[in-house]
Amino acid sequence: MALCDAHYRFTYVSIGSYGHDNDASIFAKSDLYEALDKDEVNVPDPEPLEATDQPLPYYVIGDDIFALKTWLMKPIPGRGLDAETKVYNYRLSSARRTIENAFGILSARWLVFMRPIRADVCTVDSIVRACAALHNYLLCTDNAKYVPSRFADMCSDKGLVEGDWRALIRGDTTPALAKPKPPTARNYTHDAKAGRTHLVNYVNSTEGAARCPWQRTYVLSSGNKVSDQDVCP
Repeated sequence: MALCDAHYRFTYVSIGSYGHDNDASIFAKSDLYEALDKDEVNVPDPEPLEATDQPLPYYVIGDDIFALKTWLMKPIPGRGLDAETKVYNYRLSSARRTIENAFGILSARWLVFMRPIRADVCTVDSIVRACAALHNYLLCTDNAKYVPSRFADMCSDKGLVEGDWRALIRGDTTPALAKPKPPTARNYTHDAKAGRTHLVNYVNSTEGAARCPWQRTYVLSSGNKVSDQDVCP
């Protein structure tokens, strides 16, 4: 399990859990979770979103398997969602997809991850840590060669344009890209819900839609479903 920034660089990695554990349970037992929950991480103070006066905190973004927190945003589950909720899920999915690309780039560039690693468990841990560190190093020092144009996912007014890394690892079933197990965590708080409501309202506002002006038309057009296969800035 890992956390990354907007440039596909890993900011936290958890290595060595059992394969049958889902991301939510691994995260809940991590030192990062404890630090975030106790407000002991050096996260910037809340700031107003563009063209608004409503300060909102910086968020970790996860999929539906994680519990909604004041510091963790997730999609709104369910069927028959209204237009505003669908747009919010679409925009959140766009941001969350960054971590999938980070794992995809890692797997495509370090082919040791294309199949089970035949080594002692401690050695496997060291290999994964080394590759994650080298991944970050190359993103900082030789980004144009490590992730050239079109290597990562891009977007257009017609939806997702898949990055070239996907063709390189097509058919891969490593845990990094596997679909999560059905969500079980539902420990929502009033403040967390209020924060999510503010985000729903913002991405549907004139200011919030400015960077993705075609979002509503695309999301609500016939035959399009909001999912992690969709992305916008």
